[in-house]
Amino acid sequence: MSDPFSSQYYSPLDSLVGSPLSGSRTERLAEGLSSAGQLGNLNDKANGKNFQDIFSETAKDNTFNGCHPLTPLNCMNINGIQEMANKSTKSDVQALLDNISNFDKPGFKRTLVLRDENGNYIQEEVGGRLSKTNWNLDFAIDGAGKGFKLANGEYTRDGRFKYNAEGKLVTVDGEIPLEICYQENAPADWSLKDIKVDFDGNVTDQLNGQVLGQIEVDKEPRSRIAQSYLETANINLPLEFMGLAQKLRLVDLSAQIFASTNKLDSEATNMVRALN
Repeated sequence: MSDPFSSQYYSPLDSLVGSPLSGSRTERLAEGLSSAGQLGNLNDKANGKNFQDIFSETAKDNTFNGCHPLTPLNCMNINGIQEMANKSTKSDVQALLDNISNFDKPGFKRTLVLRDENGNYIQEEVGGRLSKTNWNLDFAIDGAGKGFKLANGEYTRDGRFKYNAEGKLVTVDGEIPLEICYQENAPADWSLKDIKVDFDGNVTDQLNGQVLGQIEVDKEPRSRIAQSYLETANINLPLEFMGLAQKLRLVDLSAQIFASTNKLDSEATNMVRALN
């Protein structure tokens, strides 16, 4: 057969001996069907069995999810494999699209198209560079850590904040309050104050030096908070687009491979049936 997939997935019945399938029920069945005596008796009505009987019996014992053992995939579930491959590739594509769509979001860390032992995607540990903004409600973490703690229990490295109607610091996206340990007797409304935030998140009023509170943040001891800076996303757009193009090519190639494999699977079954 001239099909390039034939040599990988299909072996004629008379050449299975010594193949990777050696010793399997598939090989033993093929040897039996290929032997002159067995083939000579396939249509012997006195024998009580024809090829269709033998094929059906072997299918009953050896079928895996509807795939007969004499087909090219040796009883692999081609539909299941294709479904898993497509699902995995689509997840990879979505991860790359998320990276691309968040390239301008401060503090965003790219998702690597790699999985850990639990099958979860790995997030890039290295943060982006710091960019000066000259806005005193922008904060960045220079170093490692989960980020700034929010009132909903989550952490963010997106250090863009603003004041809400109550004068409390909230996120620019979603207006989620920043978790702050307010100093006793200090006002909670800082909207009219010129605040200063030190490396550890301590907040003071620059006008009179009053300590107002401390921003709660998860960071390593050597990490520091930089006021009037934002951490840029660690996204390399050309790299992400290259990865996306590669994954999309794999989707197309996968579809071609499985289409050819299904065709071979059908042809092989028909060839075996034709022996009757």
